[in-house]
Amino acid sequence: MHAAPPPPPAGPWPGPPGPQGPYRTAAPRPNKINKVGLLLGGGCFTLFLLVAAVGGYLLYQEEGRDLHVPDDEVASTPVEPEKPFRIPFKWEGTGYAFNNIWLVVDEGTTSGGGFEVQGDVSCSRGSRLRPVKTGLRRGAHVFDKKGGDGFSGWFYLTDTYERTSSRTIECSGTLKPSQGQWTKARLVVTQRQRPSDWFAR
Repeated sequence: MHAAPPPPPAGPWPGPPGPQGPYRTAAPRPNKINKVGLLLGGGCFTLFLLVAAVGGYLLYQEEGRDLHVPDDEVASTPVEPEKPFRIPFKWEGTGYAFNNIWLVVDEGTTSGGGFEVQGDVSCSRGSRLRPVKTGLRRGAHVFDKKGGDGFSGWFYLTDTYERTSSRTIECSGTLKPSQGQWTKARLVVTQRQRPSDWFAR
């Protein structure tokens, strides 16, 4: 029986262990973008902007915009100084509306730099003639000079507040210039409705 071979001779002592390297951690995973949340947030923001825009528009129509401003013509008829006129029209929208009556001067001339009209106007059934007075100092809109003393413009006369109906509304009366004159003019009806007029009773 043979004896086991002797162990190999021990090598030299390697010395103390050296300094360890910096501790490294695993890199964090990038967060996944929540697309559903982004879509919901964008949708809510868009809805908020839409509601704000609609609310601002309704507030402007209710409080910010004047009741008596030129708008689309609903009815129109020629008018001559001191000659009776009649202008029929209807309001068939929702709720109530202001039916504004205008003298629209297409060809007029001022006198001493001024223009003024007076007369009497009646609107609706059974209403009495009411005196009206308008001119450059009051009731004038969209005034345009045409060289010299010539001009054109819209002049507010009166209005009638009517509820929706299929019946015909009629305004009548006479007008005459007390300063300046016109050679071509029309009686025009426009309609103005505030949001609160939709539900008025």
